[in-house]
Amino acid sequence: MTTYKGAIAGALISFSAALMISGSLDLAIGVALIYSFYSLLLEAIHLVCHCDIRHKTSVMKKLVGLHRYHHQYDMSTSFGVTSSMGDRFFGTYVKGGYEGYKKMGSQ
Repeated sequence: MTTYKGAIAGALISFSAALMISGSLDLAIGVALIYSFYSLLLEAIHLVCHCDIRHKTSVMKKLVGLHRYHHQYDMSTSFGVTSSMGDRFFGTYVKGGYEGYKKMGSQ
């Protein structure tokens, strides 16, 4: 969920589910806060992937390259914003996607 509406909806759903399962208001609030923090972090990293800045670490260069590959060359691959683990697990990881993007002179 990459919009503030999605983050709010996710927090409400996680709050409701935790409250129904555990019956604890404190736990439900904690789960909703953790979900909200994660959503904000994910959105911040996603925003950085779309910014036209030079990244200094190899991890950020690779993440940004894979994400830009997803948008510019193949929308059916490289869905991960903060990690490529999900893509590797679901078979949507493109081996050499970052290197191919890098060769195009974009990084």
